[in-house]
Amino acid sequence: MKNDPTERIAGVIVRVERTWGMILLQDGRSLPFRREHYSSDSERQPVSRLPVRVSVQPHPSETGRWVCRNVRPLEEEGHAQWADGTVLVESPNEYANGYIQLASEPHGTASYRKTVLTAPLLDGHQVRCLIVPRKIGEWFALRVEPKKASAIAAATFQVKMAAATRKGCHSAKSVNEDAFLAAVLAGGEFWLAAVADGISGTRESWWASILCMQLLWDSREAYEKELLDSFDRRATAIVSAWINEIHEGFLTERARLDKYREANATLTFAVGRRGGRRYAWASCGDGRIYEFGPTDGQAVAVISDDDLRGQRVSTVGAKNQLLTHIGADRRDWESRLVRERPLPAGGRVLLCSDGVITQRADPPIPLLKKFAIINSLAKLRGEQEMQEGVMKALDNVAALGEQDDMTLVMVWP
Repeated sequence: MKNDPTERIAGVIVRVERTWGMILLQDGRSLPFRREHYSSDSERQPVSRLPVRVSVQPHPSETGRWVCRNVRPLEEEGHAQWADGTVLVESPNEYANGYIQLASEPHGTASYRKTVLTAPLLDGHQVRCLIVPRKIGEWFALRVEPKKASAIAAATFQVKMAAATRKGCHSAKSVNEDAFLAAVLAGGEFWLAAVADGISGTRESWWASILCMQLLWDSREAYEKELLDSFDRRATAIVSAWINEIHEGFLTERARLDKYREANATLTFAVGRRGGRRYAWASCGDGRIYEFGPTDGQAVAVISDDDLRGQRVSTVGAKNQLLTHIGADRRDWESRLVRERPLPAGGRVLLCSDGVITQRADPPIPLLKKFAIINSLAKLRGEQEMQEGVMKALDNVAALGEQDDMTLVMVWP
């Protein structure tokens, strides 16, 4: 494709890092730019969703590649207009076009990418968009604003998350062996929640749980596009591949470091679409997942006792030894759990380490008392209330006499 260095082409910034960024151009290409090549008369900073006009020039050192230079805000150069329209085809992600039927002048259709949406689409899909010409009868939207979008409507689609961890008081433990992760993926389109629990009796088990979170976080970018492209069709397959990659990465890293050759941890994580009615989860070990329905006051077990008994266990003396964990050999790894599950609108998901609902006290704590504390989380609504609630729940369980490390992650998609 030939490019005239003097020609100015419109686009929109879709990513900004410290020294570089990416621009989605009106011809459909996504090309990089260096921040040193951005300028503004008003000293406006480059941010995501900022419409710009650029010069497309050859890469200074790589033949056949192009970069954006002389990047300036479009508002300082003009040549764009606003139009009202109706979404005909929704853009499913940042890689695929959606289409808008323009209702006001100019007539025709405008293509857009989900990246340029300023808020989730409302019922009816009536939008206002900033457009530039693409070809005869077709336009390209640099910015799409749902009409009559309100802060209340936008908040309806926001993922609410809360998490807390508490070190136990067992005399054999010097550090908290739990670790957790709560994050949104793909620009907020998906949520990810995870809990890892170092297996007591192994050396440096705290390191094992932390490594689980590191491997999960470091690998997330490789799975974001798959989630966007095919989660509705392949949720279980994606999550299965993901936990398998973490398992292999854990074995490799542990074998490399003599100090941690005995370290093991359990791992449970779940991923779902924002505002979605379904999610997928994977688990190796005895981490738990519970749900609250939109009106239920009782936690429902997602991982049942039968599921836990299905994990490979061996008996050593009077104790049962867990064999299915993140450091398991490949034979024992086969009994890990990977499933998907519907979630009713307004439902919430809870992940917890085993200390939250099992016995680590002498005398034992009645489980009904623990579940009464967990069930109190059903009353929580706002994100701040959720965060304060999960922290208080762990304190209340500890006050009953629980000695184990405890972690709780709550997600309201």
